[in-house]
Amino acid sequence: MTEEQFKILLNAVNNNQKSDSTKMMDNLVKVAIALLLGATTWIFSSVQNVSTETAVMSSHVSANTEKLNEIDNKVDAFTVKPRFTQDDFTRQMSPFISELNNINEELDDRKKFMSETENKFQSLELKMSVLKNK
Repeated sequence: MTEEQFKILLNAVNNNQKSDSTKMMDNLVKVAIALLLGATTWIFSSVQNVSTETAVMSSHVSANTEKLNEIDNKVDAFTVKPRFTQDDFTRQMSPFISELNNINEELDDRKKFMSETENKFQSLELKMSVLKNK
């Protein structure tokens, strides 16, 4: 390298020194870029977290929807089935009530027969005792 080229290079380096205001502005831009880079990273991580939470909520919603459909089907099945009302109970019980009434009538007849038989027996005993005493 020649001496002249060296001087030109030295002048270029000396003239290339920045002023204080330029250095300050340069530092502010670097700080702003660092802050923006941090904010961008935070935004991307937040978006990722929101995406993950949305996927989890979506799976919960689908599980809850399935449960609600099961409950809805059970309710539909329950409401389709006929209810057992008091009229149904009365209608179902009427043969049993008739049978019980018949049994009660038969018991009353037997009680009457037994009572009559008891009376006859007592009357026969009385007649026997009278005949014995004669």
